[in-house]
Amino acid sequence: MLTSWPLDQILFQPQFALKAFDTLPDFGPDHRAVTASLCHDPAAAQDVPEASVDDLVEAQRSLEAARRFSDLRG
Repeated sequence: MLTSWPLDQILFQPQFALKAFDTLPDFGPDHRAVTASLCHDPAAAQDVPEASVDDLVEAQRSLEAARRFSDLRG
């Protein structure tokens, strides 16, 4: 069963820089909400955080579930 999927994305133009990014608490639907703070001055931005091992494991599980779902649909 597909339990989570990296559905939500935040897209922005190159003249903006990422200051902060976070996944919001689970509130029931089949995807997690995300939030980001952007700044127009890229020099003021923080470095993009490194993915944790847990993030990478969750992403791999989501991709595997999507492949299985796709295989079932033919």
